[in-house]
Amino acid sequence: NICQVYLGAKIHDHKDPGSDLSAMLIQVMGSVFSLMNEYDRLWKGVDGSGHVPLFGFQYDVGLEPIQVDVDPMLDTFNLGLTEFFPIWEEFLSKEVLEELWSLRDATRENLNFSDRLWVKLIYDFAVSAHRRALSLDQLLKTFQPLYLGRVASFILETQYMNNQTVETRIEKLCQVFEKEKSCLVTQWDGISSKGGLP
Repeated sequence: NICQVYLGAKIHDHKDPGSDLSAMLIQVMGSVFSLMNEYDRLWKGVDGSGHVPLFGFQYDVGLEPIQVDVDPMLDTFNLGLTEFFPIWEEFLSKEVLEELWSLRDATRENLNFSDRLWVKLIYDFAVSAHRRALSLDQLLKTFQPLYLGRVASFILETQYMNNQTVETRIEKLCQVFEKEKSCLVTQWDGISSKGGLP
């Protein structure tokens, strides 16, 4: 049986999402997409999520605030929209492409990278990795500016929230992943049976 235990904070060195985390993104997403392929018979049948038993005393950990410069992230996001859009047109859904294009020339004041768009993007990329629309390295390279745009949007949205409010905000995102999962499974099975996007 699975449970969770409070073990204290794991403090990492400060990392700038705009530069330090891009390489980690490729490693993590590459592993996720590979494991989705290998274990699709397991994850496709899972519906919803639930709480697991908690052992120990739940407590909050005080963390030092970290200043993140979102401007370079926005620059990379806007450049990626121009540079990679013709590639994305080969495998992203029309709905996702239209929403992405509406974010062009994003600034601190007007960037609104919605949860639903983020979830749809990840699911479209997962299906494209399954379909081998591009090599995994190429696919993930085009994903980097989208990741930075989403992180910039999340930072701007939550910069004045306390830890508990941010946790609640993340849980809301998780619920969108659950809600949209049936669309992922439909696309995934369409590829399995037809050899291409449905």
